[in-house]
Amino acid sequence: MGQVKELRVRKGFIRKGIRVEYTIIANVENTEDLYAAKEHLEGVIDGWLTVFQEPKPAQPQTAKPPATQSVEEVKKKFPENLQALLRFSDSTEYVVIEPRQFLGAENFAEIARIVRDAGGDYVSAGKESHFRVPKKA
Repeated sequence: MGQVKELRVRKGFIRKGIRVEYTIIANVENTEDLYAAKEHLEGVIDGWLTVFQEPKPAQPQTAKPPATQSVEEVKKKFPENLQALLRFSDSTEYVVIEPRQFLGAENFAEIARIVRDAGGDYVSAGKESHFRVPKKA
């Protein structure tokens, strides 16, 4: 078998006659990193695909959300197992959430769902990629 130089990860789905598909191509310098690179790319695509998931039925709210969210309030939205994988910090307008380690596809998708439910989003910026939740609800 020759040396792997390029890794292509393609994922998608078809819903209601609409095809949604993403492909990421990455150059792999070290074949020992191949599995980790594949897992990371799948996690990125899974995060993109979560935008297209069916919305959950609205839950009746018993209390109005606070006007602003602190780092601790955002952190409480995550189960402890996910909190351990993340670093939470405060910026001017956002609570910034950065991974402490590789998240994997399932954890990435769950974190993306929680962040989205809190009104936040994912910022794809290479090694500086992160999630963010606006302080003002």
